[in-house]
Amino acid sequence: MRILRAAVALALLAALVAATPAQARITTLCTGYAGCAQAGYTDHGYGAASSTMYWQQYGGHNCTNYVAYRMITTNGMSTTKPWNGRGNAYTWGHYNAAITDGVPAVGSVAWWDSNAGLGGSSGHVSYVERVVSADEIWVSDDSASGDFHWRKITRDGSGWPSGFIHFKDMDTPVPGPGGFVDVSENHVFAAQITWLAETGITTGYTRPDRYVEFRPQQPVLREQMAAFLYRLMGRPEVHDPLAESPFVDVSPSHVFYAEIVWLARSGVTTGYENGDGTQSFRPGEPVLREQMAAFLQRLTGAPAPAVPTDQDFADVGPDHPFAGHIAWLAAAGITTGYDAPEGLPTFRPGDPVLREQMAAFLYRYTMRP
Repeated sequence: MRILRAAVALALLAALVAATPAQARITTLCTGYAGCAQAGYTDHGYGAASSTMYWQQYGGHNCTNYVAYRMITTNGMSTTKPWNGRGNAYTWGHYNAAITDGVPAVGSVAWWDSNAGLGGSSGHVSYVERVVSADEIWVSDDSASGDFHWRKITRDGSGWPSGFIHFKDMDTPVPGPGGFVDVSENHVFAAQITWLAETGITTGYTRPDRYVEFRPQQPVLREQMAAFLYRLMGRPEVHDPLAESPFVDVSPSHVFYAEIVWLARSGVTTGYENGDGTQSFRPGEPVLREQMAAFLQRLTGAPAPAVPTDQDFADVGPDHPFAGHIAWLAAAGITTGYDAPEGLPTFRPGDPVLREQMAAFLYRYTMRP
């Protein structure tokens, strides 16, 4: 029975190779470990680990060793090769005919038979990083006769893979609201996060596989807050930003230097006093909820609000340094705080602002009366 199954699998594979159109257009997205890193494409650590042999493949620039490395380190497979037999890349699809078909999947192995497409006489294998459609894939690979690459392959030229080997596929990300793969349709702030992306206030984080994350539950950093508010206000011109940095810890080379300069010149932030007449901004620290209240109130250009006579939140008394700003935030409908089992809600002024919360705060800021 086992021999019969193997014979059937090999027959199906032969039919697949014969039927698969050898038509594809191959676009090289980057070349070399360093070159790809500079272009925003990762080698997933293979450049540093390439001297090690994986699945008994030769180390260095070698397509089979690279794919074996990815199967182990990315897909979580065993360090033991999952089949018996030796040979070049073209043998992979034949030895694993039972799990090889014409359907691409993220984490599968794009396989070229001997003298097919990228293969040459030895064949070729690549790691499927992204499946755009049934007719477009993105792969990464290394080659004994070349270098490390990321490539985009579409089924309209020469070189489409002979098949795809499904050792242990990864889940294919599905972009949700705002184009982010980590924001679902039922996220409590899905509409606000979508608005934040559509208005260009956030671009999210581009992953190595080129999908984009919002990371809703990560805290907003102070440098990111500067960028968000700057974009919210229409990206106003910053005149002569290089004249002098307002903060000793923000150099002109900082990625958000102009935005932070604008934030200081607009009076939205004063930073932290250093005790020697200079100020620090602490760009890599999280924005606290109490600070966010002050930033948004100052963004209106109105004078600092008076301390309220009535307390809105159980944890913000009249002696709190930002009591007036937090009261303004509540009165403007930008925050409702956290419900408490009894009595007043809480504001949690010393907690970091999460990115999902910031999306809601900025949206409500624009919607306030």
